[in-house]
This record gives sequence, structure tokens and C-alpha cells, in this order.
Amino acid sequence: MKKHLLIVEDEAILFRRLRIFLEEQNFEVAPYTPSVDEALNRIEQRSPDLVLLDINLQGDRSGIDLGKILQNQYDIPFLYVTEHNDEHTFIEAFATNMEDFMVKTKPVLDKKELLRKILIILKRQEGKNASKAKGIVVLTDYLKELKNSGKMQVSEVILNYEDIIYLTTDKNSLPKKLQIIPNYVWVKNKENKIYMLPGSLSKLENKLPHHFVRINEKYIVNILSPVFKGKVNGKFLNYDNQVLKITDTFKTKFNRRLNFYYQNGKKLSR
Repeated sequence: MKKHLLIVEDEAILFRRLRIFLEEQNFEVAPYTPSVDEALNRIEQRSPDLVLLDINLQGDRSGIDLGKILQNQYDIPFLYVTEHNDEHTFIEAFATNMEDFMVKTKPVLDKKELLRKILIILKRQEGKNASKAKGIVVLTDYLKELKNSGKMQVSEVILNYEDIIYLTTDKNSLPKKLQIIPNYVWVKNKENKIYMLPGSLSKLENKLPHHFVRINEKYIVNILSPVFKGKVNGKFLNYDNQVLKITDTFKTKFNRRLNFYYQNGKKLSR
């Protein structure tokens, strides 16, 4: 399958030249995208494998602003391609966790050098994806009880991410015997078994894969899970035979993640 590239560039002539060149190199290239808002709309429609990102863009926000969004909200690599060669701009760009930084040479952009950078980044990304953790180690009981258990009793198991329905600190959703135990996150799998993790949702949320989304103070849900049935009145989820509220604090981020994976009711492949 061809790799899909998004070029965020306000110079229409340069975009057309790059698009022709990259399509000749067997890439798919998204349509002309000159602003941050249009870039985010493109990403919601289809997730690119790599973003080529200029710094001067149309509108009030710059490529560095978009770089920060890609860093904090999406799992998409990006490469700055800019005419700025000053130290201040580079330091700002470097802080956004970019994959690389390329200066536009005058009068003609070095397309051969750009292609090499693209190929290296995509190859590196394949390695990162292959080495990503496939799940988490969870406790079968709370620590105090496990210390008293026998040597043959299993105390930790591995849950694959795809098997996890949600993580919660909502004690009301738990069996009564577990409701008295403080300072744990409860992890439910697709077989309706409940496991435990010491800590908080805040510490876990940035360590989980992109499709695990915080919806309120007490829940992180797996929006690729088959138990996710959809939204109710725009403010609730029909999820695992429950109705869970999406609070205002997490609503924007949740909607972006939802649009990232689903379009017209169909799950997007990544």
C-alpha cells in the first residue's frame, strides 16, 4: 500500500511541484493544505503516514503551532520543510519532537535530499511501530492481598491493548468487595474480568496507545473496542452496556480522536 503524505504548505506552486515529484516516487499526497485548520480537517478525514510541514502558513497559526498539536494529540511523525534557517526557529521547532528539519534551498528545493529524509523517517517509524508495547502488566488482586497469597498463585497477567475495554477509578462500577480499596486504577477486559494497577488515570493516559481516550475524571476508554456503540446526544457514550458522560474538559480531544479513527460510521485503517 502506498504511503500517504500530507504537505502543509502555503505556496501553491511549491506544493504542486512537490506533489508531482512525490507521486512519481509512488506516494499518495493529500490535496493542497495551506493552514493549520485545513491540516487538522485532513487528518480527521484520513491519517497520514507523514506530515511535511512549512512554518509560515495561512491564518493566525504557524507550522510550529501545528507541530505542537501533532506532538500532543496525534501519533503522526512530521518533518519541517521551511525557508527559516535561524537558530531561534530551529530551537522552537526542535521542542515539538519533530522527526527532522530541512531548509528550503533557493532557487530550487533539493528534492533528492527531501526524498531521502522521507524514506529514512518512514523506515524508522516502521521500526518504532514494530517495537511498541502490545499491552500492559496488571495485578490480579491488590498488593496487600497478593503478599499473603501462595507461591503458586498468579499475581500478574499481561493484557493486550486490544482486549482492554476501559480503565476506571469509578468504584461504583466495581463489585462491593473491591470498593473499599483506595489508590488503584481498575482495568476491565472484554471477558468482563477486572484487574488492578496502582496509580492514577493521569499518570497512565499519556502512556497508553492513541485509541485510548480520557472522557471524564474517572474513565479512559478504548474507542476501537467492539463494545463502543456510539454517542448519545453528543454528550454521552453508549459503551459496554453503560451510558458514560463526556465532560467538557475532555470533549474536544475525544471528538478529534473519534474523527481520527472513524469516518461515516466506518473505522479507518492506519
